[in-house]
Amino acid sequence: MKLKTITFRKNLTISNIVFIILLICGCKSPFNTNVTNEEIFELTLSHNIVRVMPSALVNMIWTEITVENFARYKIERKTITDTTWTDIENLFNPFQLSYVDTIGDDDDLIYRIGIIDNDDNIIWATESISIPRTTSVIVPDEFNTIQPAFNSELIDDGDTIKVNSGIYEETLGIAGKNVLIKSIEGFTATILKPTYIVDPNKKKRVLNISSGTLKGFMIILGAPSHGASGGGVAIAQTATVKNCCIRGNISQGEGGGVFLTDDGNLYNNIIHNNVANAGSGIFATSAHGEIVNNTIVGNNIVIDGDCTGLLLRNNIIYNSQPDISFTDYDSQSGVTIDYSLLDYDIGFGSTNIFEDPQFIDNVDFLLDPTSPCIDAGHPDNQYRDRDDSRNDIGAYGGPSASL
Repeated sequence: MKLKTITFRKNLTISNIVFIILLICGCKSPFNTNVTNEEIFELTLSHNIVRVMPSALVNMIWTEITVENFARYKIERKTITDTTWTDIENLFNPFQLSYVDTIGDDDDLIYRIGIIDNDDNIIWATESISIPRTTSVIVPDEFNTIQPAFNSELIDDGDTIKVNSGIYEETLGIAGKNVLIKSIEGFTATILKPTYIVDPNKKKRVLNISSGTLKGFMIILGAPSHGASGGGVAIAQTATVKNCCIRGNISQGEGGGVFLTDDGNLYNNIIHNNVANAGSGIFATSAHGEIVNNTIVGNNIVIDGDCTGLLLRNNIIYNSQPDISFTDYDSQSGVTIDYSLLDYDIGFGSTNIFEDPQFIDNVDFLLDPTSPCIDAGHPDNQYRDRDDSRNDIGAYGGPSASL
């Protein structure tokens, strides 16, 4: 029997349906994958998405076309960077000409729908669609806490997690995405209390960041398990912590406030009242990043291992004695310590000063207008204060200052 391509219409009479059934049942020919010119199989995609949060809908419509021995429609999708397709749905109604897909990410997508016969012959229709980017999310409005927000497929390199004021008790592991995590109202109103799940067999850091930036939090009462380093925060690889107040944290290992390694950075933080076996304020080991415009009071810095390239500049390091010490002094020729206020001369650089910083109080550590730290930081333009004056030494100086 000669193969006939059949088009289903929405408004079929009973006699027409009976005719089609009889024709299909009487046909022994295989699936003809060569569609006639009159019956091109096409897929159309559309959406009304402004922002994917937490999910959104993509509408699919395809043209009317069927063949003998219809089995099902098969719907698949992939991102433009994927190499394999993901199964979405199988539809067994030959009269269904549309489908609504729910997505949870903001990647651009490619969809395809196949029409399949009983012998698994298939004709595909393929189309792509652009999805608007979701560049920021809000905690706790859209995610209850920070870690689920960071883990979300919606958060990609360059995105921002905005955190409303409040107290957040959670273990944080920030790695693999270059994301800005910032408080909306600053560290006086937004508190991180790092917590951990007790594991008798493993050391556990409670706030570990190795990519992106953490900005504007009070990091308090962190206490890693089993002697793990970094009571407040452990910074590794290319991560940055800035505009934070890190206090009241304890480490049975190194770095009561901060454990710093690799190319991690610290900008415009207040670090005080932390406790550790070594480096109550900061323990820097094999660190090559920057410690710039921080105020460190009653906590010391220990520099360990090869820290060639490590830059300490425009910092107040006060009331620690010793302010900075080295596990191996002879190996630290590549460390720069300049334009900082210390308790006494440690033998590094000629631009450091050794005076009382004249804090207004010992809470926020703001500087009195007569402080020797005013306009005493590095004179290069890249370090200038936000009012375009010369850098003020300490957490409130430089272009990244919160005030």
